Amino acid sequence: MEAVLARPTIVFFDCTCQNALQFRDWFVARVLTGSSITRNFSYLKALINFALSEYAWDVRNPFIGVYLDRNAGALVRKPVPITDTRNVQSECRAIDDNMRCLIALILNTGMRLVQG
Repeated sequence: MEAVLARPTIVFFDCTCQNALQFRDWFVARVLTGSSITRNFSYLKALINFALSEYAWDVRNPFIGVYLDRNAGALVRKPVPITDTRNVQSECRAIDDNMRCLIALILNTGMRLVQG
């Protein structure tokens, strides 16, 4: 990435698959998860594909075909134990105020916190 930033006048036609691999390695060195790298690469590929089609350039997108491991650095989240869920539900029924109703709604429906 430093090589690309050092040459701000880099022309897209000079970009090679080697540059795409260096860009991927730069993301990996920043300790991003595989899904974040894949997401950023998909944005970049879409942008380049749009430019290529908009200007009718007959150039291959160098970011297509770069291997990306989506599972690299990903953590497996464990579910909340059902006994803890039952305890929270019983406390929500016992106290019965607006905040506990909201917690019960989120807990019982499986919605995300921001959706409540």
